[in-house]
Amino acid sequence: MPDNKTTENILATVGAVLWAIQGIPQVVKSYRTQSTKGLSPYLMLLWMASGLFFCTYVVTRDLAIPAVIQPHASLIIYTISWGQCLYYSCGYSLIKTILCAGGALLAGAAFEGASIAGLLAGKRHGTEIPMVVYGYASTVIAVIGILPQYYEIYKQKEVIGLSITFVITDLVGAVCLIAALFLRERVDIAGLATYALTFAMVLGIVILALILNPLAARRRRLAGLPSKDLESAVAASGADAKDDLEKVISATPTPELEKGHFDFVSPKPVSKAEQSSEFDSGYTSDYKENTEEVLGKENVHSSSAGTNSDDSHDEIDPLYHNHYEDHSNVAQPDLTISRL
Repeated sequence: MPDNKTTENILATVGAVLWAIQGIPQVVKSYRTQSTKGLSPYLMLLWMASGLFFCTYVVTRDLAIPAVIQPHASLIIYTISWGQCLYYSCGYSLIKTILCAGGALLAGAAFEGASIAGLLAGKRHGTEIPMVVYGYASTVIAVIGILPQYYEIYKQKEVIGLSITFVITDLVGAVCLIAALFLRERVDIAGLATYALTFAMVLGIVILALILNPLAARRRRLAGLPSKDLESAVAASGADAKDDLEKVISATPTPELEKGHFDFVSPKPVSKAEQSSEFDSGYTSDYKENTEEVLGKENVHSSSAGTNSDDSHDEIDPLYHNHYEDHSNVAQPDLTISRL
């Protein structure tokens, strides 16, 4: 395979720049929303560890300068994002977060310096196996680091918390870096494995987002809850996203659950006086209607039969009074508990 150093450097530079700045959109998103919900802190922590091994590897393997700068820049950004996870999600104070993130960077710098010195010493003695171990260790840790994010997606039932720009930049950068490796006279297997597996795992997150996010949005519509777009808009306004969203949810009408729709399950108690009043008004109106109907018929026949409508009324009236007295004098059950 011909060695095209210029094209390799161009592709490596583009890929390195993209990977170096890929974490910036994620940091900005977390800062604007004041939340890292949906972003696994273990993803950033393990990518920090992977970056340490990879920084050491690219320096000792004498890769292109952009390929050396990229993992160091990414390591710093991942550390900042990890600190945001500690501050927003884990409840760390600002001082404690700065101490943790700063301490991690100092410890990483000491580890890298000592590793580079040891690996270069071994290389001078013809031993390159430790370099290869560092390269593959970086690949394994980077791939393992994505697994907690998949678990976070499983818990949330959708892909949230991740910046779309961050994900796309990661994918494009990986493609450029892979292409740059193939232009070398000798393909670096460890570097290729790191870029290719990272690309595959991040692409899996994109596929899950295309599948799960529409389903989650549909579930929220059916439940009458606000969409994630509303949550993002409330958070981006600079207010406390969680509190404001709870207010919005509480103010959102839910017709199926509004008060009063289930009154038939537990009806409001009605007093005896109200029952009697309802009975009097209802029965009296029915009685009047029936009486008028009967009296009307009697008046029609009174001219021929010589009967008086008042007699008909006297015949009906006792029926009503007797029935009403039976209803009003219904014996109430004695609920008094006798003393044994």
